[in-house]
Amino acid sequence: YRPFVEACIKEGEKGEALKYIPKLADPRERAEAFARIGMPKEAADAASQAKDGELLGRLKLSFSQNTAASSILDTLRDRLGVS
Repeated sequence: YRPFVEACIKEGEKGEALKYIPKLADPRERAEAFARIGMPKEAADAASQAKDGELLGRLKLSFSQNTAASSILDTLRDRLGVS
């Protein structure tokens, strides 16, 4: 499903991309795709499923202007025991 997600994002079709992102097998890919369409909570949830502290850190940088998203990402990183 990745090519479909990439094409939808490239064409600015967020709603269409949302049909395919949940079908991506790798939670890291889901997290990155959600981040690319500006959905921090969904991106954080997917990164948490992957148990990837580094990805959570990158997402926090991407959404640094969004205090709610930063708070969620900090909480998830704490749960994973990452600084």
